[in-house]
Parts: sequence; C-alpha cells; structure tokens
Amino acid sequence: MKKTIFILLILVIFLVGCAKKDYNFAYQEIKKLDIKYSGDFKNEMLNGTMLGFDNLSLMRDDLTKLRKDLVKEGVNKTKSAILLVDVRLNMLESEKFWYLGYNLGLEGVTFDGFKCSEVPELLLGRSYFNESFNYGQKAMNLMDSVLVVYPESRALFGVDKDKIKFYDSPLGYLNAIIETNTIAIERYCSYKNP
Repeated sequence: MKKTIFILLILVIFLVGCAKKDYNFAYQEIKKLDIKYSGDFKNEMLNGTMLGFDNLSLMRDDLTKLRKDLVKEGVNKTKSAILLVDVRLNMLESEKFWYLGYNLGLEGVTFDGFKCSEVPELLLGRSYFNESFNYGQKAMNLMDSVLVVYPESRALFGVDKDKIKFYDSPLGYLNAIIETNTIAIERYCSYKNP
C-alpha cells in the first residue's frame, strides 16, 4: 500500500512538473503584474488608457524575468505563454516610445508649422513615433499569432469588436507623423538622411 501511494505521489509530481504553461498561465501572470503596476492588458491602447510611464520599465523587467523562466522550462511546453508575454512586452515598448514622442510636444511634429532650427526635435519625434509604430505593429502581429495558432484563446482575448483595445491604437496617425516630419525636413530644410 505504501509503495502504491509512493508511486502515485511520484507520478503526480512528474505530471505537475511536465504540465504545459500556456497562454492562460501567462495571462494570469500578466494580470498580476497589471494589478501591481496599474496596467490593463485588455484595455490599453496608444493615446488612450496606457500604463504610467514610471511603471513601464518596472513591468518590462518583471515580464522579461517571466519570459526567461518560461524559456528555461522548455519552449515546446511554454510556446503560447512566451508568445503572450512577447505581446505584452511589445505593447509596453510601443507605449514607452509614444510617451517619449508625445512629451516632445509640438516641437516634435510638423503639423503646427515648424522652423528648420527644430530639425533635431523633429528627427527625435520621428524616431520615437517610428519605434512606437514598429513595436505596436509587432504586438498586434504576435497577438494575431496567438489567436490564429491557438483558436481557443479567442474566447479569452476576443475577436472583431471584442478584441483587445490595443488593436484600436492610432498607428495610422503615427505613420502620418513619421511621413510628414520626413517630407518637411527634407523639402524645406534640405535635410537628407545619412
């Protein structure tokens, strides 16, 4: 009897140790971090509800540690969890660069008019908004991968009008800033990219 209980106990420990950590696990961990840092994975979007700037690097550090732990357990057992953590990491990076570009104010964009003496700020604004655009697009592409490869995840994360709000981020606006800054400084200030 004791031998049977011992074998069952070893089997349970083995099964728990071999259990896959999937996107559900990662989402629960992300929700804990959202509570800790006042974030909202499902409702954040650029130029809307975003994680506070001071918490971005703190949460990124915790997510990076989570990602490393998942990779140590084996990519085959944690693939969907890693994908979801990568979605969140890219969302945070996109938000960080949005804040940096936005904090330049009107000197970082050409919409209000500009002076050629503002070229350094316009280049910086273009760079920040370009990074925000790239990370935002990557976050959406990775989220698409989660939803396509793991169709059962759609019940948790939603699709169509119920999808996470980050899909509503104004990436077109970012693209317009990038293009108008580039055209303006090249055409009116004779600036050429090195």
